[in-house]
Amino acid sequence: MSGGCVYGRQARNRCCEGSLPASRSFLEKLTADLAVSDQVTFTGAKERPYIQEHLSDFDLLVQPSRYEGFGITVIEAMAAGIPVLVSNVDGPMEIIGEGKYGSYFTSGDETDCALKIKEIKEKSIKAEFRKHLEESRVYVNNTFSIKSTSINYCDSYFNN
Repeated sequence: MSGGCVYGRQARNRCCEGSLPASRSFLEKLTADLAVSDQVTFTGAKERPYIQEHLSDFDLLVQPSRYEGFGITVIEAMAAGIPVLVSNVDGPMEIIGEGKYGSYFTSGDETDCALKIKEIKEKSIKAEFRKHLEESRVYVNNTFSIKSTSINYCDSYFNN
């Protein structure tokens, strides 16, 4: 997972903030300014085995991008049955089926983001929410697997 924050059942939230040192220092300062440093761990970029081992520990992936080409972290979370909250930018919105398979908020609107996190938390205890997560997991695994992506790519390339 190259970017985004995941919120977990464990005592601390984890942010995999990507590889930009400026981002990390900004985020560390922000958590200190907000007096939440004791609730957040910055893990840095992690390799695939770490992600596979720990992804199911989390309750939510938030990807608050202002610009995002695709969003593999969103797919990884959905494939693991984790609910996702993305900003309403092209790549992530396509992945979540324009809101059918995940939640979104207005890009750059932190109030909207916070309200959607609260909404997801409230819905997460309901059985229909877990059913929706399973539908989302199946959708993303069928749509974005290596096999289906290869078939779609070849179909597009050879049939156009």
